[in-house]
Amino acid sequence: MNIALYSRKLEPKNNEIIRNLVEALQNRGATLFFHHHFSDIFPSESTVFSEALPPKTDLVLSLGGDGTVLETAMLVKNSGIPVLGLNFGKMGFLAAQNDSFEEIAQALVDQNFQLESRSLIELITPNGLFQNHPFALNDLTILKKDRASMIGVHVSVNGQRLSTIWADGIIVATPTGSTGYSLSCGGPIAFPDSPIFIISPIAPHQLNVRPVVVPDHAVIELSFKEKNIQFAATLDSRTEWFDSNITLKVKKADFHFRLVRLPWENFPENIRKKLQWGIDIRN
Repeated sequence: MNIALYSRKLEPKNNEIIRNLVEALQNRGATLFFHHHFSDIFPSESTVFSEALPPKTDLVLSLGGDGTVLETAMLVKNSGIPVLGLNFGKMGFLAAQNDSFEEIAQALVDQNFQLESRSLIELITPNGLFQNHPFALNDLTILKKDRASMIGVHVSVNGQRLSTIWADGIIVATPTGSTGYSLSCGGPIAFPDSPIFIISPIAPHQLNVRPVVVPDHAVIELSFKEKNIQFAATLDSRTEWFDSNITLKVKKADFHFRLVRLPWENFPENIRKKLQWGIDIRN
């Protein structure tokens, strides 16, 4: 198996864990490709990559937190190459625990894992925002440059007007993104394979406005009451500025992100442990 290792810059305290993981994989016959960020840990390794994955990559190991997995999604794009996230961050809904590297290495080599197909959103704009990769695994967020005032957003679903929302911003989230920014704004938790999008206002100035769940075959249109103003559009961790005169369209992308789920990991357990959901002395 050909495995590519990707990461942001990792803290030195994690170097020993990473070396143990690499040794466990190599001992089981895996061929490893290293992103250039690993050059400090493995200076003698000659098989490195930077902007693009090596052609024969079978799987990508993303070492970090959920933000690193989101960056890895931009790396694999529509190739269909599966990704396993190993958590070196904080919450880690997309990344598995990294404390059993021998078991992880064996599961990967034996292909003892499940592949989850995660939907992405695609942003369509007349001026071609995010030209290289107008997709997001988590969410699209719209914010005004000047946070002191609100945004008036006209929201339509499949050409039918839903509402005009006055808020600090608005989020369109995938099921994967339901545990991210959308959740902190009052959005629901969705199971990853739910065929939905979630539209969540950020700090709405209307007591009767709440997050809305729409089917993922819908096309969502966002236009803006105020014109000639610079707004920020964020796809996962990437931000670009645009003029509020344009209309944004959001739809489901025509490809999926394939996330590796190890046998001992599952979504209900994740939300129980990481969100401490349902903690009660009676339980």
